[in-house]
Amino acid sequence: MNLREQLKEILPRVLPKSPAESIKGTKLIEMVKRRLSQDYSDATLRYHFSVMSCDPTAPIAKVEQGQGYFLRTTRRELLRPRSRMRQESFDGFSADGESESPEQLWLKFQAFYERYANQDRSFSFPVRHGHAESSRSEDPSYPWAVPDAVVVSWRSGQLSESGVKLVPELLCLEEPSFTLNSTKMAVSVDSANYRQHFFQALSNGAWAHASELVVATEILDEYVFEDLRRLGNRFGVGVSFFALSEQQLAGWDTPDAIRELPEDEFDRALRDAVTLHRITSPRLTATVDWDHLNQLITKYPIFDDIFRWIHYCLMRKQACNFVDFESARYSP
Repeated sequence: MNLREQLKEILPRVLPKSPAESIKGTKLIEMVKRRLSQDYSDATLRYHFSVMSCDPTAPIAKVEQGQGYFLRTTRRELLRPRSRMRQESFDGFSADGESESPEQLWLKFQAFYERYANQDRSFSFPVRHGHAESSRSEDPSYPWAVPDAVVVSWRSGQLSESGVKLVPELLCLEEPSFTLNSTKMAVSVDSANYRQHFFQALSNGAWAHASELVVATEILDEYVFEDLRRLGNRFGVGVSFFALSEQQLAGWDTPDAIRELPEDEFDRALRDAVTLHRITSPRLTATVDWDHLNQLITKYPIFDDIFRWIHYCLMRKQACNFVDFESARYSP
């Protein structure tokens, strides 16, 4: 029995049922270790707790504001997770909630997710669709071929004070040393558009290690929620949402201002104030579809930009975000 299967049996016996009685990860590790069939490191257990707490089918849940864990029990909790957000959490952003165009709301959400996805060993590639307006209007396949973001996760990277160090010895041993997650973003989904968003996410990531659909607002229609869960599990596409409101998005500053916020201010005003609710997890494939990718690189220059960025990180033996890469003006 692997570790995840053991945890599914052990966690319901040790986790408190109420979020108010949640226990910290350190304490949970001590309780779980005594019941495991073999020895695992604290880091391995902590990683599994974190990953499983994002899976609505797993028995472990994480408190929305804090670091504790508790037992996921009720069906309502599985189907309708909610984020308790306060508008005053968005310090530095306007709170007037004036009406804005759907395009502007989407651009703000894209800017937010570009920053949100940059965590630990992961870095996001921002797809600027506005730079390809002419090709989009002439090419009906564009929205089915080009994602809204690509997240590069350096599996062999080591966290250090200077960032994510790429160790050549580990890069040689692990295949792949990085994974590419193709991401489709939507401000909201409903019964009229959710299937188009889902299958565009699936099509966008046909070449990648994983595909994902990320929605800004809560998915209130239970049928849509359940069908997305069924489709996500069937096709291996990750589906998640933040439970923001369009009024909150309208109250944020411009996309450029979101991108330019200092890291500590972004964390305080935005990242720490929202929770990503996962409906399904993306299924990771072993390799990239290089034949498909080579066709895309020939037709859409943004795919070539992704690999120039990756090559730059490998040459430096140090991962960096795409903004820093652009500033370096690197050309192999």
